[in-house]
Amino acid sequence: MPWLTVREHGVELSVRVVPGATREGVAGLYGDRLKIRVTGPPVGNAANECLIRFVARTLRVPPARVRIVLGDRGRSKLLFIDEARDPAGLARRVEAVFGKAGN
Repeated sequence: MPWLTVREHGVELSVRVVPGATREGVAGLYGDRLKIRVTGPPVGNAANECLIRFVARTLRVPPARVRIVLGDRGRSKLLFIDEARDPAGLARRVEAVFGKAGN
């Protein structure tokens, strides 16, 4: 999956955010990125906060372990999800949860 990269201490997700959606969820692919709809508006940091909460809730990790590495002011973003103990296990969980929508 081109939108998922396993790193030494976690995983990276390449995403394209659609802010201001009526409901949150994965909306397929946007090129080689996972397209995610969030309800937060593209004002201030609202859409970013919604994205972090959605990913954390969906993967059942604390929101503090999800951070935006690149693209905090644009729609294309690179997220890092910290899982030092078992990054491969987290990658399998990401594939199981987001993989269907991202194929």
